[in-house]
Amino acid sequence: MLYKVFEDYINHAEAKSDGDIGVLERKHIEINKDSIKYIGKEANNLEFSMVRGAFSEDSNEYVNEQKKLREIIENLTLEKALEIGISRRAFFYLKTNVGNNIPITLKKKTLEKLFHFM
Repeated sequence: MLYKVFEDYINHAEAKSDGDIGVLERKHIEINKDSIKYIGKEANNLEFSMVRGAFSEDSNEYVNEQKKLREIIENLTLEKALEIGISRRAFFYLKTNVGNNIPITLKKKTLEKLFHFM
């Protein structure tokens, strides 16, 4: 009986290692920074998703608004800014803040214009 326990332990497939026999190497994984999702602590049905697989409605995804806003501003040209109703002065203010890594706080109207641009 004890022999069976040891046999099962020795022959158990290791999910974290490559290979089946002998000294096994660790598996290497590659993670793209775009594949990381911030889901928060209120993720739903995680235990159930282990059985049936994860679905998008099992978790609430959070978007980094500052990062998204910075990407929009980095891609914004002066011509496009003027076209969507952002003044020259506001455009250079935004570009300076992004370049100096200063947190961006905008009024609702300006935010709407930028997100509409996207």
